[in-house]
Amino acid sequence: MDTFEYQDKLFAILSNDTELLNIFNNPSDIDQLNNVFRREACMPEEVTVEKIPFVTFVFIDTLPTDNYMINNGVLEFNAYVSSRYAAMLIKRRIDALIKKNIEQFQVTYEGQVSSGVQGVICYRWRYKKLVSS
Repeated sequence: MDTFEYQDKLFAILSNDTELLNIFNNPSDIDQLNNVFRREACMPEEVTVEKIPFVTFVFIDTLPTDNYMINNGVLEFNAYVSSRYAAMLIKRRIDALIKKNIEQFQVTYEGQVSSGVQGVICYRWRYKKLVSS
């Protein structure tokens, strides 16, 4: 499975989870789901208090290796929210869904980073595959 397929699979998992959808105020159509679960990096000007909560998830660059059989892809999530509590709920639910559905991923980094916008918290966490392919 390549990174595009992983993102599409994750989108399907996230957008069909009732508990997670409740946290995001129950988006109902595909446009709303795409705004809540974004499969692309977010530009700073896209982050406003009016547009939260939402999550971005992308595979980020990692160090290259001489072994062409190894893909060191790192999956990065950013939750843009109004409170630490909302970040915690989102991170914990997504983590549980990934562990249930995509077992080979493990959290390798997490913490709050600046969103650049007053009133918006950005909580970031990263997964790495336990077995590279």
